Amino acid sequence: MSRQDHFGEHLFWASAAAIFYTYAGYPLLLWLATAGWKRASRDVLSHAAAAPDTPNTVSRWPTDSALPHVNVIVSARDEAGTIEHLLASCAALDYPRGRLHVTVVVAAGDEPTWAAAGACRSRLEAVGITLNLFAEDPSDPGKPGSLSLAARNTDGEVLVFTDANVLLERGAVRALVQPLMQAGVGCVSGRKRTVTDPAALSNAGDRTYWSYEAAIKRREGLLHSVAGADGALYAIRRAAFRPPQGCADDLSISLQVVHSGERVVFAEAAVAFETSTRSYGDEFRRKLRTQTCAMSELWRQRALFSPARSVFAWILFSHKVMRYVAAYGLAGMLAGSALSGQPLFRLLFAGQLAGYATAIIGGTAAAQGRLPQAASVPLYGLLAQAAALAAPFRLLRRPERRWKSTPR
Repeated sequence: MSRQDHFGEHLFWASAAAIFYTYAGYPLLLWLATAGWKRASRDVLSHAAAAPDTPNTVSRWPTDSALPHVNVIVSARDEAGTIEHLLASCAALDYPRGRLHVTVVVAAGDEPTWAAAGACRSRLEAVGITLNLFAEDPSDPGKPGSLSLAARNTDGEVLVFTDANVLLERGAVRALVQPLMQAGVGCVSGRKRTVTDPAALSNAGDRTYWSYEAAIKRREGLLHSVAGADGALYAIRRAAFRPPQGCADDLSISLQVVHSGERVVFAEAAVAFETSTRSYGDEFRRKLRTQTCAMSELWRQRALFSPARSVFAWILFSHKVMRYVAAYGLAGMLAGSALSGQPLFRLLFAGQLAGYATAIIGGTAAAQGRLPQAASVPLYGLLAQAAALAAPFRLLRRPERRWKSTPR
């Protein structure tokens, strides 16, 4: 066996091991570490509501009359066609009237979105919800600056952040507030679910991915903290809020909570519905943007990888950093099997090429309606890996702070 064969085989197996750990080994270790904890966590919350003096909890809001004032904050850019639906779902939220407020910050010059949001004011006020409208600060443009502006200029003990293109389930805000009764919890991430839309090509892939992510986040929150809140819906105590530093505002805000010594947990019942992107190109661009911003934020928050934060450092490294490593692992498997001249690795190389071709053909056929949407799942996964491969190169160009909405 030649030196090249040895190198190719070692590269293949090392890459395969990285992929296995990222997508199977890490979730399995999380499950083993938290087995039996789900019911215990639920019992703690129930006990906190029933027994306000329990020393291990902070039962601030045991009844509706004592629930905190909540401010739902939205940053909107080119969302004239979606903001009305979000605000209608806010009007239907199951939360005490007089304690729920909505703030929308509209991008400078976006008159259609401003008008669409303003048209919803009477509907919200009719059910006891106040609506605050702000224009983006020209000196601090983009979504991070808009969220900071809203937090500075509004009241509310709890800040709930969401996106202009989602619909909130009726009980979403109440479900976000409940975990904040626990001592040491500063931020709560909700769950994103995709809305079935015949025109959205990535529905099946979206549903598969977010169900997988929810299972991981549930266990991370039980063990210590979620590796970043979901920007579609999350809540934070006002006292724990720190202005986001980069374009990955959800990751920045939630990681700063962990840095301050509090936890970020997952509320599965706090659901935000979002329509999938309409094309593979839109999905790739969305993932490239979000992964580039996330990579930049992870570097900014690199102190969280310190061994002194052993548990959360492991969670953050396994969930975030290893996703980038795994993307290069796929390339490593292909290159390693190509370098080796051994029969087994020639077969593995051919199998990988066939798998990628099948994913592309199946995804294209699903987009054309010739195959069920389930056939798009492999191509959806490949797009995510391709975005992770490209993210470091885009990062070198420095991502913009200005947020761009994705067509849906």
